[in-house]
Amino acid sequence: VCICIRLLCTGAFQKIYIGVGMQQENKYVRGLSFHQDQHVARKHVSSLGLEESVYQNLGRNGFQKYTEIVSDKYTVIKDTAQAALDAAGVDAQDIDAILVGSAFGVGHNIENQCKENTEGFFQYTGMRLQHELGIGSSNIMGLSQMGCITMHSGINLASILLSRDNVNNVLFVAFDAVPEGSSRFVLNSIVSDGCGACIVSKSPGSGFRMIGFNQYSSGYYWDSVNTRDKLATTYYPVTIRIIKKCLSTHNVMLSDIKYIMPNNVSRDSWDIVAGSLKVDIDKVYLKTIEDAGHTVSLDSFLNTKLSIDNNDIEDGDMVLVFGFGFGAHWCAMLMEYCSE
Repeated sequence: VCICIRLLCTGAFQKIYIGVGMQQENKYVRGLSFHQDQHVARKHVSSLGLEESVYQNLGRNGFQKYTEIVSDKYTVIKDTAQAALDAAGVDAQDIDAILVGSAFGVGHNIENQCKENTEGFFQYTGMRLQHELGIGSSNIMGLSQMGCITMHSGINLASILLSRDNVNNVLFVAFDAVPEGSSRFVLNSIVSDGCGACIVSKSPGSGFRMIGFNQYSSGYYWDSVNTRDKLATTYYPVTIRIIKKCLSTHNVMLSDIKYIMPNNVSRDSWDIVAGSLKVDIDKVYLKTIEDAGHTVSLDSFLNTKLSIDNNDIEDGDMVLVFGFGFGAHWCAMLMEYCSE
């Protein structure tokens, strides 16, 4: 694995670029799975009590429903992790590391029922998964501060762990639910709850071969509340830049890509991005926005999974998986579909 980190400091800006090439040793994303229907309620956006003009804008941008987790969060996490193991055909005993990611931080701990009991705050999700899924001795860690690129970053981190001789399979789980009392309406998008999981492996199988990963982070936007308007104007040029940088870094042309797998921030935003890239909007696989809304870091991968289920991609097709998260982070990941 080749990792290149470059720090540039200009005035108030601090920028971090990360580029990872996967070509030296093949690594695969297998068993991509998401929260089961019994664990979520799909609600219409009209239930949010927003102004009529907001609903009109949301409808134009594709938003019809959002998902809300209605089951115990650990049950959702465990069931999704087990689904990933089953889909990948990987035995729990063959998992060498567990990564748990959460943009809001709610996925890292089992809820402490007794706040006076300090020990209760150390009841970690990854540790319970190891015990209850029968995963044996393994590396366990959590991933946070990545916002809506948590799943992208988790898969990238898992691929880096695979460079170690004693790590062959990594279970990655991402869970997020909008904290109670917080608004689901963020920057003209509707935020959904969700859980996703996959196995990142040295062994080939049905799924995706990883080709490369590029990330851009700017700490200038750490205060998301007060820098939101500035971030909105920066979003588009940096999005175009990170997509082009990922392609050029890994010697891939846009014409080589079957689909861009987008986040579900809005249809309008992707009309702008597609126009700037000079690609047809049909190349942007934006097919889950109506039923899923913007599902934190899962959007791009929900779209990716749907392309498989709909038989819209074939063996050897390449996809570019895009992500953006408050903080602020942009990333692009290149993967090649492997049907077997």
